[in-house]
Amino acid sequence: TAAGKAWKRFMLMFLVAMALLFGFKRIGHGGGGTLAVLTFGATVQHLKRAETGDNSTAAVSSIIGYLWSNVGSIMLFTLLGASVDQTKLDGKIVGFGFLTVLIGLVGRCIATWLSAMPLREWTFKEKCFTMVTWCPKATVQAALATHALDFVNKSVKDREPEYVNNDSFVQLMTDRAEVILTTAVLSIIMTAPLFAVLMSITGKLWLTQEDAPLVSAGAPGAEPEASTIGAVAPPAGGDDDGRPRRRSRGDSIQAVAAQFMGVEEETPQPQPAAAEEPAGEPRRERGISLPGTLAKVIGARVPGETIFEEPGPDGNRRRRGVSMQEAAARMS
Repeated sequence: TAAGKAWKRFMLMFLVAMALLFGFKRIGHGGGGTLAVLTFGATVQHLKRAETGDNSTAAVSSIIGYLWSNVGSIMLFTLLGASVDQTKLDGKIVGFGFLTVLIGLVGRCIATWLSAMPLREWTFKEKCFTMVTWCPKATVQAALATHALDFVNKSVKDREPEYVNNDSFVQLMTDRAEVILTTAVLSIIMTAPLFAVLMSITGKLWLTQEDAPLVSAGAPGAEPEASTIGAVAPPAGGDDDGRPRRRSRGDSIQAVAAQFMGVEEETPQPQPAAAEEPAGEPRRERGISLPGTLAKVIGARVPGETIFEEPGPDGNRRRRGVSMQEAAARMS
């Protein structure tokens, strides 16, 4: 079944990750093991999604999330709390730890605000909410809090030269490691519950989710679409489904050229009504011809163009202006 395959994939990834983590630690490169696990997970996810789609890792991710929230996080924070020696806590250490965490939060807020400043599409409240979301500290601090104390205990056990027959040095390193542990625990207690509540409150007050409606180009205050070659701002009005109509591509070159060169686009003169065409033969009309636009750009005078009709290759009648050859001869 699909659930059985997801559990097998999870067990395989879990065993490989544990092998990488403890394998690197065994050879004296504990930090490399953590980096190897992160790289392994990211690589597997990328390759799996590229092969079978975006939702291919959802089943394994849900298993990992469930186990972490119900087992892993509980064990992590329980062991962290058990490692704190409350008999060695005093007001001075707690006070300096509180001040250290507070200074770190202020610096973190400033850095987050400076990082969000270039995002002009974000509002002031959205940037403030970003600072709130970056303040909680829990998982990383809990994972690394005991690292210094574990290092001291391991050095004493392995009888490192600095820790042999040097009780004062061992006591000094132990006290410093316990200060680090106490500060990490204090940062978790100060930030995790407080900012979790703040995120749930400020998220409802400062964030809004709006669906941008399709605005017709003819509506008051509507901005025209960005002009590109072959597609310019649509005229007033819209289709039956509410989407703005786009101008035909026949006169887009002339409009773009006139706008680029600062020449006012000439309005086509209304033509007298032609004889009614038989059904099934559509008429194609063109606006200002390209030779006329080029003549205005370079300042040459071109006599009034004679608009006449001629049959096209497919039998339909077209309206044509002065040809390019005729315009070049007149301008020269």
